[in-house]
Amino acid sequence: MKRHHIIARFPISSIFGRSEGRIMRGGRWRAGMTALALAGAVLATAVQAADYTGVWSRGPDLSRGWEEIVGVRVADKIYIVSGYQAYVKGFSGASDLIEWRPLGLNILFDPKTGKYTNKAKIPVPAHHVAAAEVDGKIYVFGGFVAPEEVGGWSSVDHTWMYDPATDKWTIKMPMPTPRGGAHAAAVEGRIYVIGGFTSSTHIPGNIGMDQRVVERYDPKTDTWVQKQPMPTPRNHHTAAVINGRIYVAGGRIGAPVRTFSSHLNMLEEYDVQRNHWTRKALMPTPRSGSAYGVLNGKLVVIGGEDSKKVYNEVEVYDPVTNRWQQLSPMPVAKHAPANVVFDEKLYLFSGNLRAGGGSEVPTVDIFELQER
Repeated sequence: MKRHHIIARFPISSIFGRSEGRIMRGGRWRAGMTALALAGAVLATAVQAADYTGVWSRGPDLSRGWEEIVGVRVADKIYIVSGYQAYVKGFSGASDLIEWRPLGLNILFDPKTGKYTNKAKIPVPAHHVAAAEVDGKIYVFGGFVAPEEVGGWSSVDHTWMYDPATDKWTIKMPMPTPRGGAHAAAVEGRIYVIGGFTSSTHIPGNIGMDQRVVERYDPKTDTWVQKQPMPTPRNHHTAAVINGRIYVAGGRIGAPVRTFSSHLNMLEEYDVQRNHWTRKALMPTPRSGSAYGVLNGKLVVIGGEDSKKVYNEVEVYDPVTNRWQQLSPMPVAKHAPANVVFDEKLYLFSGNLRAGGGSEVPTVDIFELQER
């Protein structure tokens, strides 16, 4: 077994559990917030020789590529929701003349037939939403919208429920904390919406606050409860459930977009029964916007991006040993696909080939984890 040492990129406030607002003068983060925040601090990443190998195949392409879509499994079907697209509103080249328009997509995919079917769109769409399934219903939370004629990065508190049986959406109790870039995980019939970024701006910048917040939604009572905040505020992370515990890996801090952010390799485990967080072995590669899922009881993290590049890394975490394994890279590096586990296969729908987006592809990659 080899041990590598990686400097963890996170602000001092995340170490001590502070959650103050982080709006800086003129909306700009001080340089120290995007640098390594704890000078000289070195944390160990436990990496062991791979016991598994990854097997890749291709599924039927989408009709086109989509930005920031989210995947949810319901029984033997997969739903692809949300998405957004940039529209130029002017000709000066200024960022405030671009509108990031949410699409409210709702596409049904049948893995058995390979067919796609358009379903009822989200009535009030947002982009960078969180989503989860409970009792055959899909729940969609938060995201960003355009508060003015241009822009599109104002966080909202929406909660929507979709019933596949009726193909209808119903508005539910709003989240206590408006945010986008959060992730949701369902455990024992309740949904935990974790992290994200709260912003009131119409530009994709760094005016706002990363969230440590964990809010639990109960679909049966349509109520919210605040839970123990996670140690590290972040957005664009993972939120995968293994044996009733939620594993949050990677993500970014500083802003909802890559260019204003530091990208993380922190892994934190949330025990829903004890309402308690524990830091685990660092992920070998700091990144955000990765695909993820649980295969054979392991957390699989694939691809992602940082401020400069797109990653093809495939890294697998075993919660029993608290060790990571690095597998052969994915065929084509991408970030921000919609990911869904179906029949012990991790489906990656669409995704971007260039850091920051604008290069979405219609391809569907399928990953299987097999023992050597």
